[in-house]
Amino acid sequence: MTSRLARGVAARDDADSWVVGLRPPGRRAESAIDPGPRLESALRVLGPGPVEWGLELATAMTEAMLAAVPELAVPDVEVELHRGSVAVVLGSLLELHTSGGLANLEVPEILLGPAELVGRGIGIEHMLRSIHTAHAVGMRAMMDECARLVPPELRFEESRRVADVLLELTGSLLDVMTQEFAEAHVAWSATSSAVRRELVQEILDPAGPGVTAGDVRSVLGYDLEAHHLAVVLWADVSSEVSAPVLESSARALVRRAGATGTLVVPVGRRQVWAWGSRTVDGVFEVTPADVPDGVRCALGVVGRGRDGFRTGHRQAMEVVGVAEHSVRDARLFRYADLELVCIAARDLPSARAMVQRELGALGALDDATTELRETLTCYLAVERSLNRSAEALHVARSTVAYRVRRAEELRGAPIEERRPQLQVALMLAEELGPQVLG
Repeated sequence: MTSRLARGVAARDDADSWVVGLRPPGRRAESAIDPGPRLESALRVLGPGPVEWGLELATAMTEAMLAAVPELAVPDVEVELHRGSVAVVLGSLLELHTSGGLANLEVPEILLGPAELVGRGIGIEHMLRSIHTAHAVGMRAMMDECARLVPPELRFEESRRVADVLLELTGSLLDVMTQEFAEAHVAWSATSSAVRRELVQEILDPAGPGVTAGDVRSVLGYDLEAHHLAVVLWADVSSEVSAPVLESSARALVRRAGATGTLVVPVGRRQVWAWGSRTVDGVFEVTPADVPDGVRCALGVVGRGRDGFRTGHRQAMEVVGVAEHSVRDARLFRYADLELVCIAARDLPSARAMVQRELGALGALDDATTELRETLTCYLAVERSLNRSAEALHVARSTVAYRVRRAEELRGAPIEERRPQLQVALMLAEELGPQVLG
């Protein structure tokens, strides 16, 4: 009972390998990685069907890791997880197809993860759990396809080979990543950034050990009792802005805003936390022009003392969460402008239900309905003045009147009915788009 499937290396190069029969189940995978040598090699050896199946599996593995370990749900970390999942899946498929030997199965992409996790204060236990979760999802998917594509008389032998390949690969990754994590932690702990980050975390934690203003001045060179502007700067996923550039940009931004004291703490490779302080109260001036290309900025509300330091940072981080889902092409996001959106978005399912309930058919995603929502938002913001709305929107007064009537028709209720809820729903729709509309 011999066949090409059972005869080893040479057989795996043949088109009869079950791996080449893999096809994506339905939708085409969303490839969030740049095409590179690994993808080109896999396409050349396996063909598009198995590669598309592999990309979909990598996406499913990434989603499972983020669901199992919510601490990893940070945009830059998500990109690293997906990139590593793609490398692992394609490498496994190539190994199963060619029996090239795991010694040649390199997945350097996933080794970018430990340094990023350490810099963000994410523990090794989260990393290990994510790897085990991804392994379970990958094992189940490959076993299912093996059972579907391999002849019954060879199924047990081939299933065992799939298990051996994935177990050996997972074990190797765990060994290498644990070592990389330990080395990254040692290197990071030796830096002044580690000391500064740990002290900042203690200040931000109301239940943490007491940190005196004198400690903060001596270690951080920052006045904790002053008035603070909390800032978060982060680089777009597609941007090549480096951590040092982010740090210098944050420092320059708070200085231009009017701060006399600055505190900048890098968080991973693509985000920095910053605070600007001054002893007298006043307005910190920040404009979109102060934010470099490829970078976005979130601002908290100015506050005084330790509570202002903490609250402003919490607000800025909430704004980051909203900005990551915003449909607006903007660089600068202020909590003062987005406070209601931030509060509502803390419970996104409830916010989505409220938007759909309040807007009804006015919540459609087409361009014409979007224009009606924008007109109604402007009309309510200027206290229902047709003239001021027309001037702001650069349309005729009669056009505004028609759009408002049409918006009421689609909503199925006059705008006076539940007006506060209507305005919040419009704000959420304008900022989050498909996240709350449907």
